[in-house]
Amino acid sequence: MKKKTGLFDIINGVILTIVCISMLYPFLNAIVKSFSGNSEIMRGNVYLWPKGFTLSGYIELFNDPLFFTSLKNSLYIVLVGTFIRLVVSLMAGYAFSKDRLKYRKILFFLFIFTMFFGGGIVPTFIIINKLGLYDTLWVLILMGSMPVYHMILAMSFFKQLPSAVEEAAFVDGASFMQIFIKIILPMSKPLIATLTIFNAVALYNLFMQAVIFTQSPQNFVMQTYVRLKVFAAEAAAGTGDMQTIALIDAEDSGTETLKMAVLSLSSIPIVLVYPFFQRFFIKGVTLGAVKS
Repeated sequence: MKKKTGLFDIINGVILTIVCISMLYPFLNAIVKSFSGNSEIMRGNVYLWPKGFTLSGYIELFNDPLFFTSLKNSLYIVLVGTFIRLVVSLMAGYAFSKDRLKYRKILFFLFIFTMFFGGGIVPTFIIINKLGLYDTLWVLILMGSMPVYHMILAMSFFKQLPSAVEEAAFVDGASFMQIFIKIILPMSKPLIATLTIFNAVALYNLFMQAVIFTQSPQNFVMQTYVRLKVFAAEAAAGTGDMQTIALIDAEDSGTETLKMAVLSLSSIPIVLVYPFFQRFFIKGVTLGAVKS
């Protein structure tokens, strides 16, 4: 029997549609503007379709070696950092999910403590400098390489797995590491997918750490590159000299076109991640949030 659509379903659908449009429109508008002439953008004539179509913003980006350096650095940080965070979070979460862990409550309290209290930016900067990590990509990879929230999510997930499987493996002579790698991890695909998305998004969007702890162009990441290009475009637009005014009034190039091209292009890699992990992501969040 077909379920009758009620007033609540209609209202709920309308509200969700409005929310989706309000979230998607800024992103779509940025993409449209990246293909539009600068003068049309400055006049406020660009909404859902490019006007004064141009590829000048993307051409300028692809001719900039720093763009590819920043993109390479960001992808490197995402790949290496996500792997390290996954290993640490999953192993720690599995250990804390077992009551037999010695000093479990004390250790868990110490981890939770770090979620609410930090050492401060100055002591952190001094330690990083002393360790020789300043102005390296490793400072962005290692900082926050133990996300406590991810550990808690993993612990909650592992507690829900049937203990009979582990007990049977113990009877067969398997070690803790063998059980974790060969049995627990294959059963934890939703959790791994969820943590992968969380970590990839967080590492790709690193900004404040990159601004504070890196300064060389060869160590720029995408977010610092976006900051550089946006600030440069705004500074050029604010000079007021004749050359800049001519650039801004040109149909096929200008600061606004370049800014939107930078913003659009920098967001594409991380947006492409979601379709491949969506089904695992929803299941992982649900399973991890049921029980603590």
